[in-house]
Amino acid sequence: MTRHLFISPSGLFVFYILCFLFIGFPVQAQNNGRITVTISNGTTGETLTGQPVSLLRHRSESEEAQVVEQALTNRAGRYVFSNLPADGAHYVVETRYIEMPYTTGHIGIEPGTAQQDVQLNVYDITAEDTNLMLSAVHLVIEVSPNVLDVTEILVVRNNGTRSYFPRPDVGEGMILSLPAGAFQLQPLVEGVQRTAQGVLYSNPIPPGDSQIVYRYNVERASVNHLLSRQMDYNASRIQVLISPSSETVMASNLTNEGVQQIGDKSYLLLSNSVGLQQGMSISVEFPSILAWQDVMKWVILGVVMLMIIAGVIIGIRTHPEEEEQEKPLRTLSSKDAQQFDSIIHSIADLDDQYEAGELDEKTRRRQRKKLQNKAIRLRISEARDE
Repeated sequence: MTRHLFISPSGLFVFYILCFLFIGFPVQAQNNGRITVTISNGTTGETLTGQPVSLLRHRSESEEAQVVEQALTNRAGRYVFSNLPADGAHYVVETRYIEMPYTTGHIGIEPGTAQQDVQLNVYDITAEDTNLMLSAVHLVIEVSPNVLDVTEILVVRNNGTRSYFPRPDVGEGMILSLPAGAFQLQPLVEGVQRTAQGVLYSNPIPPGDSQIVYRYNVERASVNHLLSRQMDYNASRIQVLISPSSETVMASNLTNEGVQQIGDKSYLLLSNSVGLQQGMSISVEFPSILAWQDVMKWVILGVVMLMIIAGVIIGIRTHPEEEEQEKPLRTLSSKDAQQFDSIIHSIADLDDQYEAGELDEKTRRRQRKKLQNKAIRLRISEARDE
């Protein structure tokens, strides 16, 4: 006789419950996660009870962060953010201490890493900058005939146990100097702005490393093709990258390390691994390049003056009554040569003023003719004096 298994309705109910417990729960656990955060005072080493914390969520850098939850830490300085979807989104824990914001890095909640424990330290503040130094100074210089395009990447190290953050009645923040002739400052991180002293970085600087990045231009002619950068704090390591890498430069307090390939671009690398004390400087001298407009101006001016002098000589030879007085021109005396050179430069200045729109054509011709006649008379009178 064949027996058939029979499951009563109550037996099916128990079977479904067991399936739910042993199959459903693991799936739910994989699809949700939690973040346990502990807030401590890094200056005193104590955990903070009742410290406000917020959890922010965003799926991409371009997406605006959304506040998921706000809460207070328990007696142990902890709080657990639970039931967080493990869908690859990024979370950030944020808190404020003495009106200063502190945040964690990106925290990912994904299957397999659904439980994250993070430590967030806050610090007391100080207006003293004695514990600040530049652990690294990077200058990236793009060279063109007239302008240097400079990007500075500064790694500031706070070796203390307090955040550097001057009160408004004490100071504004970290002051950094700019090279002479710098213009068009472009902040590349928050907290950077231009001041009369140079660059002001107004964000707090907690213990550890912080990065300050900005960009500016320097007109080469205004600094005589010499770029100098003074160290505002003790600097451990300095690197200068110059593009194009074929530039021939002379440097002070820097060693030429040759051409370095970074990505698909090559740079000339100058470095200082010994470090510089506060107040010392590095400098890079670029070869002086005379613009083709200036070259042509001086060539044309020289040709014109030769033609004028040649015309005077020919004019003298065409008058018989003056043949007896004709004598070859000789080299001017030192005093007259200086006066002659001064006249030539004055003519060149007139041409510059005319090209800049500072003189009209009529005024330029009148003054130019006076100077030319003065130069001619100087040579003729010298010849007759002989």
